[in-house]
Amino acid sequence: RPLLNVLGILLGTAVGIVVLGIALLAFAGRSMLRSMMDTWQRGKEAVQQQKEKFQELVAALYPRFVSEEILRGERRVVLQLPEATVFFSDICNFTASSMKLTASELVEWIGYTFGAMDVIAEYWKVYKIKTIGDAYFAIAGLPGLTAADDTVGHVMRMMHFASCVTQVFSNRYLHPDSGLCLDLIAKKSILAKQAGTSSHKRSLDHTSGARTSASGHSSASFEGLSRLQCPMRYGLATGPVTAGVLYGKCPSFDVWGTTVHVANQVEATGRPGQLHCHEAVYRAVIATPGNPYLWDKPHTTYAKGFGNLTAVFVKGTHQPPPKELLGSLLLEPRMGFFVFDHQPVKHRDSVPVGLSEAFHGSVHGATDGTISVVSSVIADFST
Repeated sequence: RPLLNVLGILLGTAVGIVVLGIALLAFAGRSMLRSMMDTWQRGKEAVQQQKEKFQELVAALYPRFVSEEILRGERRVVLQLPEATVFFSDICNFTASSMKLTASELVEWIGYTFGAMDVIAEYWKVYKIKTIGDAYFAIAGLPGLTAADDTVGHVMRMMHFASCVTQVFSNRYLHPDSGLCLDLIAKKSILAKQAGTSSHKRSLDHTSGARTSASGHSSASFEGLSRLQCPMRYGLATGPVTAGVLYGKCPSFDVWGTTVHVANQVEATGRPGQLHCHEAVYRAVIATPGNPYLWDKPHTTYAKGFGNLTAVFVKGTHQPPPKELLGSLLLEPRMGFFVFDHQPVKHRDSVPVGLSEAFHGSVHGATDGTISVVSSVIADFST
């Protein structure tokens, strides 16, 4: 009997231990399962975050229609566009100017200039293809950049973009804060030496009175050099282009075709501070009711690989950059007719053509004082 009691006790203890072990094992298994589920959930969320970052990166690197194709797994993205408008700009005397700068000053200059152009391009739904050294290459008319009910054509969008860029980097606007680097560039540039004191005085007279920028600097201290801050040539052409993605070590989106080459050649034969447009752009703009641009006389220019082409300079516009766009660039709105070329027009017998209906309407409906101002501007063009 004592032996049976001992065996009973041992058996009960063993059963208790087994039950306790099973309970501990179940608890550990449950905790382990919960931990595994938490790890799996965190991994799933991390993968989703990485996927979203990848999608954002692809969307930032490529136009919308290209990014959609890539995210669907398409390896070959090619598109033939029957119509698009191409833009090229190039900073004048960039090599000579950059030799006067330190590395950080050069990067700040280019970074601010192209950064401001990016803001303007985004506003007008223009897509920047790339920058090539000191050149800026953009296109309007890619699918997916504008709404389906968009009433502004790609030619006018590019014209408005180019006009805003030209005006923003002219002596009409002062660039506060980061834009103060442009003043430094102008002071170091050999262009400042070439301009001389007469150009300095003429630019100072352009805006009377001293204003204070957002950074607290007096505008009169660098207003005179503002025309020399970032002089650029501009070229526009419109027509068919081929677009696609080049795969390799660094896949990139690009466009090719005759239109691209023509825009590049029109820019190369242009003048600083003036929009130089191929004939097709000129005809498309003057055919648009209410366009705000005043044109020079069409002329013939030589384009490498094409021979002679017909191109036209834009003389001026009565449409300033939109206030909300200027606000995003921290620039104060300035009103009035804008003359693209600071130098006298070479064509003495030039007759202004393509004056928009809206501009005519504003002249006929204006006061005598306004008419006299506009008349004086047009008289200056003819001389």
